[in-house]
Amino acid sequence: MSNFMAEEPVNNKKVLVVNGFRESAGLNHQISNLKVLIKFSRKLGAKLLVPQFLLWGFHDCRRDTRATQFRECLDYDKMGLTDELFFNEKDIPPGYVMLFLNCLQRPPGGLFRKIPEVAAAINNGVPPHVEDVQLVWVKKYHEIASRIVNNSFQCIVHVRRTDKVTGELWNECTSPENIHKTVRKLIPEGGQIYVMSDEKWEFFEPLKTVDAGNYEYKTYHDYPELIKIKEVDNYTLFIVEQ
Repeated sequence: MSNFMAEEPVNNKKVLVVNGFRESAGLNHQISNLKVLIKFSRKLGAKLLVPQFLLWGFHDCRRDTRATQFRECLDYDKMGLTDELFFNEKDIPPGYVMLFLNCLQRPPGGLFRKIPEVAAAINNGVPPHVEDVQLVWVKKYHEIASRIVNNSFQCIVHVRRTDKVTGELWNECTSPENIHKTVRKLIPEGGQIYVMSDEKWEFFEPLKTVDAGNYEYKTYHDYPELIKIKEVDNYTLFIVEQ
């Protein structure tokens, strides 16, 4: 029997249960995990008991962020997944057979797509692409984002720094000077640019004085509503920015 997969006798009512999973990770990490589990469940002809996906990490200016429950950030009705998922073991009706994905050992890299049995079931042993499961965030995130987007940004730049700047090259590539150099190539006519990043907002302040007549740079710190979100939860801010 697989190190990860343990099956009870199968009938036509099955539910995939992830056993022992307590992974805390960043947003894109957990997006990948949820998508892969949904695809794996479909391959098995089973529903999914959605695990506790915690958003927690050190991406927030090297500050510990609070643990956010990722699965509460999604609108499963609009994703068309209501009939495919359970969120509490007590919600599983009698007659369902549980298929266990045993993760008492941490999956490679904390990613389900790297479990050989999962990859083999979904995509012939190759870690699967997961784009075919489309996420829809809950309404409140769209409402916040729509109020910000009304400012008509011509460009949005994502700059990841805090856990990636390990050498001079990365530091130079993500510097304000290089950001503006890149933006000028994309929109030579100028415009409004929003910079989203895990770096402190002060780092990007020099951009506001560079060619200010043609380019206007903004960060979350220019919007009181986003400042309040950031003070509590960096991952919620990241969802709104996306």
